[in-house]
Amino acid sequence: MSKHTPGPWCVRHDDMVCSQEGRIIADCESTPYAMRPAPPIVEDKANATLIAAAPELLAALKAASEWLNDMGCEHEEPDLTCVVCLVHIAINKAEGREG
Repeated sequence: MSKHTPGPWCVRHDDMVCSQEGRIIADCESTPYAMRPAPPIVEDKANATLIAAAPELLAALKAASEWLNDMGCEHEEPDLTCVVCLVHIAINKAEGREG
């Protein structure tokens, strides 16, 4: 997978995620095209906010992963009750390596 657009990302117009340069990362508007322009719904705003936080969340997970690796994890298969496994699963998913 190629690298994602560098962060930080921001929310514009309540439902659009953009890079610092103004490049559109995601348009979270869920209103059917025939009904546009309609004001963004609450869920659209929440989705855009979550997506805009993705670069910072990934960086935080990678930092946590380095610290958690010192704790060790001996699971051969991912264990959904293990924090170390959950962090690695999330990083892999974000980087396009999910199974």
